[in-house]
Amino acid sequence: MYWNHHGMMGGYWIMMFIFIILVVLAVYLFMDSTNSKTGSENRSGPYRQRFSEEGALEIINQRFAKGEIDEEEYRNKKKLLRQK
Repeated sequence: MYWNHHGMMGGYWIMMFIFIILVVLAVYLFMDSTNSKTGSENRSGPYRQRFSEEGALEIINQRFAKGEIDEEEYRNKKKLLRQK
């Protein structure tokens, strides 16, 4: 038999090593793609700015709809957000 790492036993360890590297790479790429979509703290740029503006406008819209702020305050806050 092949007990001295000849034949299939030597190839098994190489294939296992390559498989582990591929799994680690896949996890890294998945985590990196989810971070860039959510605008994580280590990312910046137009996507993050647009995301924060839309979120702020949504909050203002909800507050106005609930009656927490009046129309004048709503327009002022909306105008300030769009100037940034």
